[in-house]
Amino acid sequence: MPIPPQVARSIMPFVIDPPLRPGNGEAVFIVDDMKTIRELVSLQLEHLGCQPVAFESAEQCLEALTTREPRLILMDLVMDPMRGDECCQKIKENQRFAHIPIVMLTGTDAAPEIMHSWRAGADDYLPKPIRLPQLASKIEALRTLLPAPDGSQTRTLSRRRLVYVENRLFYRTRLGGALEHAGFQIRYCKDGSEALRALATHHDEIGLLLCDLGAMGADGFEGARRLCAQVAGKTPVLLMTASDPPPEIQSAVQELTGHELLNKRFLPAESILAKVNSLLNRATLDVRPHERVPFFSVVEFRANPNDDWLSGFAYDISTGGIFIRTMTPFPPLSSIQMKVRFFAAKDDLRCQGVVAWANAFNSRSAFSYPLGMGVRFSELDPEAEKMVNELVRSGGRNAAW
Repeated sequence: MPIPPQVARSIMPFVIDPPLRPGNGEAVFIVDDMKTIRELVSLQLEHLGCQPVAFESAEQCLEALTTREPRLILMDLVMDPMRGDECCQKIKENQRFAHIPIVMLTGTDAAPEIMHSWRAGADDYLPKPIRLPQLASKIEALRTLLPAPDGSQTRTLSRRRLVYVENRLFYRTRLGGALEHAGFQIRYCKDGSEALRALATHHDEIGLLLCDLGAMGADGFEGARRLCAQVAGKTPVLLMTASDPPPEIQSAVQELTGHELLNKRFLPAESILAKVNSLLNRATLDVRPHERVPFFSVVEFRANPNDDWLSGFAYDISTGGIFIRTMTPFPPLSSIQMKVRFFAAKDDLRCQGVVAWANAFNSRSAFSYPLGMGVRFSELDPEAEKMVNELVRSGGRNAAW
C-alpha cells in the first residue's frame, strides 16, 4: 500500500539547514524486510537527491552487488533468514566491496546488537524511526569527502598519517592501538622492503616514519638507514627497539634521525605517543591514558542546543572520554553535547565533551584508523560520573547486557 501523502509530508521537511551539497543521483541500497520502512526511507533519499534501490532481504542485496555498486548501503539489523550484521560482514570481508560504507538501521538499542554491528564492520548507525536530518548528515558526509582533484585532502591528512614498521603482533596491537585511538592513520608494514614500497607510493601523505629495528632483519640499522634515505629528511623518523643495543648503535641512531632510540620494552605506549605528538607539533586533548573498556551504546550528539541530533555508536569508554564510531564527526576541539544510553539508567544520560580527534569517512585501503571521533568528557553530572566509574572498574561488563 502506498504511503499516504499526509504521512509522507510529515516526515519530509521542505528545507534542510544547512542545505546539502548537490548530488548526482548516487545509488543508495536500502535493505529492510518491512515494506513501510523501505518506502519511507526511499522517499527521504529521493528528497536528498539520491536514487534509492530497495531490497527486502540481505540475500537480494548480496546478489545485486554483483551487478551494481551503490554509494551507500542502509542495512536493517534484524532480518530473516540472514541478519543485517551477517550480511554486513560478508560485504566487508569481500575486497571488491569492502570500501562501500554501511549504516545499520535498527529500532533496538540493546548493547549486544550494537556490538554485533561493530564487529561486522558497520561504519555508522541510524536508530529507527529514521529522521531526515540524521540521514541527510550521512549523505552529506559522503558528498563532502569525495576525493579533491587537486589533492588538497591528502595534504590535510598527511600530518596524521604514519608508516609503522613492526613484525610483532603484540606491539602492532599495543602501540598501534594507542596511535589509532589517538586519531592517527597508520600504514602497517612488516619489514623494510614493504616499508620502502609504502614510502614510495605514499611519500606525500606521510607525516612520520616509526620503525622497529628488529623488523629490519639482521642488518637492522642499515635497513633503517635505507628508509631514512628514502624520505630524504622530509619526514621525521623515530626508531625503536625491544632489545638492549650497544652504545654505538644508540649514538648512530641519534646521529641519523636526530632523536634517541626508543626502547618500547620499557616505555609505555603513552610515552611513545607523547613523543610522536611532540615531534609533529600536534596539539591534542589526550583521552588515551585513561583505562578504556568495551562499551557499546547508541550515542547522539550535537554542537548547539538548537541543532538536530546526529547519530553514531560508542564502542569503548574510559573515565576520561568516549570513542564514537560515526561518519559525521565534529572537528577536533569542538565542544559537543551528547546523549548516551546507559542501560542501568531509565533515561539517556546527557553530558558534554570536547572532540580530541576526528576521522571522517574516507577510503581506508592503505591506512588503518578508527572511523569517528574521540571525545574527552568536559562535564559529567554525578550520576553519569558514578556510572562511568563503575563501568570501568568492572572491566566493561554490564549486567544489563
